[in-house]
Amino acid sequence: MKLYFLLALILMFTRSVSGNEEPVISLKKVIELRAQFKYEQALVIASTLLRSDSGNVQYLNQVAFLMAIQSYPGQPETTKQLKYEKSKYLVEKSLQRNRQDADAYYNLALALGRISENASVKIKIANAKAIRVSAEKALQINPKMAGPHHIMGRWHREIAVFNAFEMAMISTFFGKGLEGGTYEDALKHFKKAHELEPLNPTHCFEMANTYLERDETGDEKNAKVWFQKTVEITPRSDDEKLVQKNALFNVGKLK
Repeated sequence: MKLYFLLALILMFTRSVSGNEEPVISLKKVIELRAQFKYEQALVIASTLLRSDSGNVQYLNQVAFLMAIQSYPGQPETTKQLKYEKSKYLVEKSLQRNRQDADAYYNLALALGRISENASVKIKIANAKAIRVSAEKALQINPKMAGPHHIMGRWHREIAVFNAFEMAMISTFFGKGLEGGTYEDALKHFKKAHELEPLNPTHCFEMANTYLERDETGDEKNAKVWFQKTVEITPRSDDEKLVQKNALFNVGKLK
């Protein structure tokens, strides 16, 4: 009887290990595909994992990121928005389980940014406030994340466009929460993102665009330098190739 009981325990342990092995391998595959910018393939596997365990924070974060990071070319805008809203829902579900997850806050900022692309002014402003809070929270938890720095760079640049009168009008109608956006802060965040992720040409490209938009003495020269840096980085995806194509075009214009 003792031998039978021992064999039964061994069998149960073996089944448990083999049962857990496949999700671990699958999650590693998702991460591997993400690194290769194969987001569609990664999403298929991550979605399968999430269906097997709907409360798993890692699965929630992976699916949320993969749904928000894609632009879904050729798909109707309503379809895209549903995916971005689903991403937001999954991130919020993840944060209910772990309020100290930098990836989740970054994913929330990313999803909100996507939702804002074709939203009403009221939603854009509400999301802009939440995007800043989410990105800053991500950086508080993990200052070495490039993504939130990039988002903060874009946030500051977009807010810097408004003059004092326009900001006062926005505050009157929609409340405070958008103060402090400057080109200097935008450049600081893009530069930090580049330092943390030197192989991503998008950070350099947005540095250049920020200099061009600020348009102060010497900014055109600085923009050209950063467009050139963009071109010199080896692209890893179709999106990065497009970024470099646009940068190369701008380098030609600034000669």
